[in-house]
Amino acid sequence: MVRCPIVFLCYDTEDVLEESLFRHGISAGNGMSDLKLEEINMNLLVSLNVLLKEKNVTRAAKKLGVTQSAMSHSLRRLRDMFDDELLVQGSGGMVLTPRAERLSEPLHDELLELERVVRDEVRFDPATAQRSFRIATSDFVGMVIIPPLLDIVTRESAQVELLFRPIELERVAWQLETGELAMNIGVGLEASVGLRRRKLFEDDFVCVARAGHPGIGDSLDLETYCSLSHMLISPTSEGEGVVDSVLAGMNRARQVTLKVPFFAAAPMLIARSDLILTAPRRMVEQIAPRFELELYEPPLHLPRFAVVATWHERFDRDEAHRWLRDAVSRAAAMADRCDIAITCLQCETTKD
Repeated sequence: MVRCPIVFLCYDTEDVLEESLFRHGISAGNGMSDLKLEEINMNLLVSLNVLLKEKNVTRAAKKLGVTQSAMSHSLRRLRDMFDDELLVQGSGGMVLTPRAERLSEPLHDELLELERVVRDEVRFDPATAQRSFRIATSDFVGMVIIPPLLDIVTRESAQVELLFRPIELERVAWQLETGELAMNIGVGLEASVGLRRRKLFEDDFVCVARAGHPGIGDSLDLETYCSLSHMLISPTSEGEGVVDSVLAGMNRARQVTLKVPFFAAAPMLIARSDLILTAPRRMVEQIAPRFELELYEPPLHLPRFAVVATWHERFDRDEAHRWLRDAVSRAAAMADRCDIAITCLQCETTKD
């Protein structure tokens, strides 16, 4: 559930909203039965903004934390207000009417602008603040970032809550813009207006298989690699991975037998099968000893990748968000130092 920052508005903000909406033709005499702004329930505009985005009454209700019947009632009132159906049933679900299409973008933009005007900039003190931050990430990144981040948050705050959720690639830019998400941590998002980025760490790939795998000797060559059955970790369990793209450039291919959408199940599945997995080194080095897995350098050149934190520029100067970004950066640095220490220990063990 997302807390909408502008559900309740004082009427001393009317001039701001009226001027903003008038610039886009959302005003009295333009399909609103000559209503005056003071006669409009501002919560209805918030509901309309979410309805036009979600195109679904149930999802819109969940987004604003109200019942489906309450959202249906709001839609009926909005239809009366605008003298337009706004949302109608199409072959694949609800679709926007032409009037709703014209309203969607300017209404969304101007509500965000109004939030900037009326938002109360209270000084954030993590030691006393009650605050929840929603962060989207993968379980791989979570394994690296969450433990040191939890140490930082536990040490510096008593009532700050971190809520992690899976990344929804098709919605994440909008979630960041609206504040539904405070941050996305992952390999990176497509360029989008208003998004800021900060690199947290880099990683590369390593191959992993069960100890005593009958098809692998002391090292892994390309011929053997391509002949084995592979596991692929993909958020959607569809498509190909970076390995397949590199192999295609070499006129080679591999056999992917199993695709899973998460990293957490991978070590157990690898330990109990003859599958081989090519995965981020940080994750593999953490879990391999627990499941008696063997690591092998990939027999092909795979590019390194960066894990970045992404947020919306609206929150650049928000003190709470700045503290969160700093905490995540420090957590990534702590994870880096831990990785270096583990690598050095492994080197010393090998020498002995």
